[in-house]
Amino acid sequence: MNLSVEGILSSDVGSLEMRARFNSNLTFVSIEAFRMLKEEHEDVLKNSSFDVCVIDEVHNIFEEIFRHSTWASLKMISLYGWKLVALSATINDFITEKLAGYLGISGHVDKVGSQEYVIPDVAIRHVRVPHHGLLKRVTEFVKQTAYYDAASYDAASKSANKCHIVTATRDDASDIQSLLSDDGIEAVVLTSLTNKEERETIMERWGNDPKLTVLATTLIDGIDSEFTQTVVIVKHAGSVVKTIQAIGRIRPPKQLGRASLVCYFHTDFDPGVRQEDLDRNQLVLQSLFCATDDSEAEKNRQDGNLRDCFRVVDLTTYLMTGRGA
Repeated sequence: MNLSVEGILSSDVGSLEMRARFNSNLTFVSIEAFRMLKEEHEDVLKNSSFDVCVIDEVHNIFEEIFRHSTWASLKMISLYGWKLVALSATINDFITEKLAGYLGISGHVDKVGSQEYVIPDVAIRHVRVPHHGLLKRVTEFVKQTAYYDAASYDAASKSANKCHIVTATRDDASDIQSLLSDDGIEAVVLTSLTNKEERETIMERWGNDPKLTVLATTLIDGIDSEFTQTVVIVKHAGSVVKTIQAIGRIRPPKQLGRASLVCYFHTDFDPGVRQEDLDRNQLVLQSLFCATDDSEAEKNRQDGNLRDCFRVVDLTTYLMTGRGA
């Protein structure tokens, strides 16, 4: 297509000092770069002739607690006058309503597409395990279930079976990679600490190189490969939304019923017991949806509704019934 396209990452924002506007037909902006633009170069955003703003994986406004200050840059984004298109597979009517208020478009929302996300047609195995020996058990499962001999890969038949491992912590992802490497299995790690160059290389290989069969990551959005047939969730699912997103890493071509498998190794690990996490989570719950004139009873009701979507509550019901978030 005869379009001019450019991408802006946080590392590029510093070079915009002499720039008055974006002139490309299509501009990709990372969420961190958008935060920096809004805080440091808002005149560039206002001067650019943007008509439509597409927000991908919009549920991360609620979900990515560790980047709350970054996603908060989208609050009242409607003031720029752009048409907003918010994309997500895992938000329900309640979250949509609160999200609209957060973005500044309450009462002006058209819902397009499915009203409820259906769990993909894959087998789901929920295994409760003790913390001791967990990672060893995970690597044994990967070796027996998901790994194939790269030397026997047949490019014509595209017979690769990749395994996407979603861990609760960065250390777990690195430890699993080490254990697999000790057995001669190539695996890569992708976390929030992975730098830009490494991230781009890993994501390209994961998407296109069938010989790279295992990816261990703490990130669950948009890291796709058509060969992914097995997903492993390690230690803690995080929330209903994160679980459904992780299951969705098995893309439609590989959603083959019992032939595709999600295995959730569940321990008693709680990622939010530290006081700093509790304080931060409470700040998010209060800032995202409570109106100043809401009664205490209404605030408590909304607080409960939001918590039910973004923590592991009655997860078994969601998985057994195939209902979405």
